[in-house]
Amino acid sequence: MAGTIQVIGVGNEGRESLTPRALAIVQQAEVLVGGQRLLDFFPEVQAERIRIGAKVDEVLASLAARLGEKLIVVLATGDPNFFGITRALLRHVPRESVEILPNLSALQWAFAKAREPWDDAAFLSVHGRTMERLPELVMGKAKVCLFTDEANSPAAIAQTLLRAGLDGYRAIVCEDLGGPRERITETTLGALAGMDVHPLNTLILLATGEVPAAELAWAPGLPEEVFDQRKPKVGLITKREIRVLSLARLAIRSDSVIWDIGAGSGSVSIEAAKLASRGRVFAVEKNAEDVEIIRGNVARFRVPHVDVVHTKAPDGLEALPDPDAVFVGGSGGAMREILEIAATRLRPPGRIVVNAITLDNLHEAVTAMRDLGLAHEAILVSIARSKPLLSMMSFEALNPVYVVTAWHETSPSEPTRPA
Repeated sequence: MAGTIQVIGVGNEGRESLTPRALAIVQQAEVLVGGQRLLDFFPEVQAERIRIGAKVDEVLASLAARLGEKLIVVLATGDPNFFGITRALLRHVPRESVEILPNLSALQWAFAKAREPWDDAAFLSVHGRTMERLPELVMGKAKVCLFTDEANSPAAIAQTLLRAGLDGYRAIVCEDLGGPRERITETTLGALAGMDVHPLNTLILLATGEVPAAELAWAPGLPEEVFDQRKPKVGLITKREIRVLSLARLAIRSDSVIWDIGAGSGSVSIEAAKLASRGRVFAVEKNAEDVEIIRGNVARFRVPHVDVVHTKAPDGLEALPDPDAVFVGGSGGAMREILEIAATRLRPPGRIVVNAITLDNLHEAVTAMRDLGLAHEAILVSIARSKPLLSMMSFEALNPVYVVTAWHETSPSEPTRPA
């Protein structure tokens, strides 16, 4: 046993929650590790005590260096394998050097108190994490259990969901389970948004009616009319056929960071976000009216990982993370400056795609790309759409668009041209 780290799950009732075997291991510990609350459950254990605080990995690395010297026991809340310490511990200690004795988890206690089955629930944790994409993760789920922290409290969670329009849930808050301040509260998200809750809590959300679909039906190339656009000057939008081709040229991955410069109505940003489901999209737009239109479209198409940036590029680009893909739909007269920054910041094997309507813009873009040492190619896209002509069908041409793709040259063993 001295050659392993013993991980003991501790329930809400402290030492009384342990099996005889688990309690015997704790009492034999030579090094006892855990949060202060868990350590306090075992005042009689004569062992070196190490408190786990904010620097979890630092503590676990020090334990790994002492492996085999003494019997190390790590105390964990409930089930260490469920949003618990096991994952972090395995970053430092070989799997075969870890023994785990789990206990009842907080979620099991919470659902028992709520008198709700939990085999059909979704489990999310915002403990030590951002809530930026929480609405997206909750959406479409009828039953959700959330693990919180002091910053991402039940009240903060309720506020985040209400801002996203997800008000169709009732909440069950389970506080200090097994402790002196145990309380089970069933309430609305509106009421929860103003509640003070014990820091030890588990939150359950139950849909009150029909659960909205997690994803709106989508295929690349949404019609222009499904997006809000500036009126009466409709048309500040990349046409669907050009949009599909441009997105293909950008070679977006699921985790890509994308800049959409001159975002207009946000159509490219929104479809890029659908492709980069785990990435981020920055819709950069100078016009205040269009900025509000983009925000409305982002909310309607449920792509919270699109950040709308109200600025005239290249201003503001320095604050954005390095991109994997850059789309320039409008340059506002600053094509060269934008491309210089994009080329410098682009992460390999990223792409820059420019849409140009005029020969002047095409010349400016290609000249800048040559000067920057970027490999590039341009295609001229002419699209005609059918329209009725009496009882027959005719075609109406759209304005031709130059689609210019640029990339950094790669090594001979890698592909050098867009797919």
